[in-house]
Amino acid sequence: MKRNKSFSTVPFYFVATPIGNLSEFTNRAIEILNSVDFICVEDTRTSGLLLNHFKINKPLISVHKFNEKSKIDFVIEKLKGGEKGAFLSDAGYPLISDPGSPLVNALLEHDIKVSVINGPSALLPALIGSGLDTSAFTFLGFLSGNNKEVTARLEKYKYNEETLIIYEAPHRINKTITLIYSVFAERKLVIARELTKLHEEYIYTSLKEYSDNPLLDLKGEIVIIIEGSKKETSSADEVLDKVNKLIKEKGYSAKEAISVVALIYDISKNELYNAYLKQQ
Repeated sequence: MKRNKSFSTVPFYFVATPIGNLSEFTNRAIEILNSVDFICVEDTRTSGLLLNHFKINKPLISVHKFNEKSKIDFVIEKLKGGEKGAFLSDAGYPLISDPGSPLVNALLEHDIKVSVINGPSALLPALIGSGLDTSAFTFLGFLSGNNKEVTARLEKYKYNEETLIIYEAPHRINKTITLIYSVFAERKLVIARELTKLHEEYIYTSLKEYSDNPLLDLKGEIVIIIEGSKKETSSADEVLDKVNKLIKEKGYSAKEAISVVALIYDISKNELYNAYLKQQ
């Protein structure tokens, strides 16, 4: 067990940055960045604009997902030499669908204290403004991969009762929502885009409505918020028992019973039919 006394007294800072409105950059974040000797950034051009706006002039080290691991030893060496450092992602919190995780682990392995400076994030404003359940939620980040991989990932959350939050790029938004609808069926859907910026917008709709009438002009940073499952989950044995009861007690054919039960429980008829055959 390690507590603070086991770590270095001077921390390395992970600083949340504005997601759009520069006025949301905190005074503490500015003070911290002015106090360090160097700043690790995801993109020197993006962070350079932010730092120049607040007149923060420090050496920048580019640390992104393609070079993150190779830069860690260099950063650790500087810190061991007595320098102080911080890390910025392009917008919002580092590590939240952004680089930084390997660096955090390396710092902890070298007994270097980590401190996170609070600030803006697209995740919580999108959830709060959605009007959906905020008591519990699951954040999936970006749904990367091909359609088959994305579908397999979504299937794991099909009966999740918590609100789901997903980040998506504008050129993929329509394809992604159509794919989500194919897995989840009808649910409430909210699209939050350009949060804190001039063209901030919340679109309140449903998976079916949006899939039937997709918007073609969505731009900017997008957050998808999806209503959690309202259906009660049941075990395979319970579902098959329902099929057998309809056949034995109501005179249904196997095909009819499977169709009815699949509709009730919102499951695949083919999967249910295969499960039914296995028990025979």
